[in-house]
Amino acid sequence: MMLVLCSLTPSFSPPSLGKLASLMEQRQSSANRAAIEEIIGALPAMSSSVGDAINGRWKLRWSSQTADVNPLATPDSVLGGCCYQDIELDDGVGRLDNIVEWAEDWRLVGGAAVAPAGGPRSTLSVDSAVFELGGALTNVH
Repeated sequence: MMLVLCSLTPSFSPPSLGKLASLMEQRQSSANRAAIEEIIGALPAMSSSVGDAINGRWKLRWSSQTADVNPLATPDSVLGGCCYQDIELDDGVGRLDNIVEWAEDWRLVGGAAVAPAGGPRSTLSVDSAVFELGGALTNVH
């Protein structure tokens, strides 16, 4: 899975941003995945020294991981609920939690340790998965 963060500059054309936004709202498919990845690949890279700017809760807008696998998914409802990532990193090391939330206290949380892997890439080591169903917790191994 790839986490892509970008800092948009004036050299990036607004029509491409409009096309990207439109593609990210459509159902997942191989063709849409290729088009989205082409636009993302043209974005200027963000500096590796993002500091605390990346930490916090982010709403999932699009996932390359599910693009080919689940044609019924929309980017913001991959498993039938809202999807978020909670990120807590310090110098590229820390935690990432993927959260699918169907309703209050009804969610799936998958956790991973994050470590630098050289260049702009990071290694994610998935180490937990928890279903929270109305307040009851179920660990998945």
